[in-house]
Amino acid sequence: MVFGKLNVLFLLILLFLCNACAEGNEDVIEIVFTSNLNGAIEDCQCGGDTVGGFDRILAQLKNIRTQNPNTILLDTGDMLTSYSLPAANQAMLKMLWLAKYDALNLGDQEFVESVDFLKENTIDKQAELPFLSANLFLEEPEKIPLIRSQEISYQEFKIVILGLVNKETFHFIQPSGMQFKAAGEVLTAASAAAEENDFHVLLYHGDWESARKLAADFSWLNLILLGNNQESRFEYVGKTALAECGGDGELLGKISAKKEADSWRFTHEFLPIMESLPISPEAMMIVEEYYRQIRLND
Repeated sequence: MVFGKLNVLFLLILLFLCNACAEGNEDVIEIVFTSNLNGAIEDCQCGGDTVGGFDRILAQLKNIRTQNPNTILLDTGDMLTSYSLPAANQAMLKMLWLAKYDALNLGDQEFVESVDFLKENTIDKQAELPFLSANLFLEEPEKIPLIRSQEISYQEFKIVILGLVNKETFHFIQPSGMQFKAAGEVLTAASAAAEENDFHVLLYHGDWESARKLAADFSWLNLILLGNNQESRFEYVGKTALAECGGDGELLGKISAKKEADSWRFTHEFLPIMESLPISPEAMMIVEEYYRQIRLND
């Protein structure tokens, strides 16, 4: 009888530990992010161990969320290709929807086709993707309902996510009917409410030099995630952490922020997307459909 009770007690402790692991530590914020996907719906097929591709990323995201369902998923922009390839960009948008991002920061490459293309391939097709931008304004805003800021309740923390794009990134792709507000102006306006929040993430599509300046001028920003530079880098400006995770889906960024007194301690990983990793079955179906479309158009 005692042995049976001990077994039950052991199972209850094990169940508690598993639940605690799945829910994550109460004082740690887990963020996974992508940068500069560049429409890489599948691997580069260029040899080597690190092959990239969103078909494998999608499978990895499922594993990460199994371990911690509260993981926040973000993208810093340039999700689509830099050249007009409608079928490939349609496939990428479908995969982004499957990934269930919390916020997708708009970069210049999102407009490689047109504003109408984004509308036609997101709204009323499957669901509105959470496109984020606090400083980009469209002439016809009803075409893409942009989120100006995203608030997330994460355990006991109130997290605010802002998205900014540097207009200088639009040197190659120049869609009409678009205006930009200065990044400093947007963040100055947001400063008034900064003390009401526990953690601030800025998704910044622009160069590292200007990102560092924003970190220095607005020290209430806890984390800046960059896009556009195709770099893999992590550094600090004061207490603000800055990170970017390469390009073409070759790396998946993972940031853990642990609350310590009046500051945050960061740990980061850049997870390589290897050829040995599994491919998402849902993504495989999208890729196969993409190739069917290509063959029909040839």
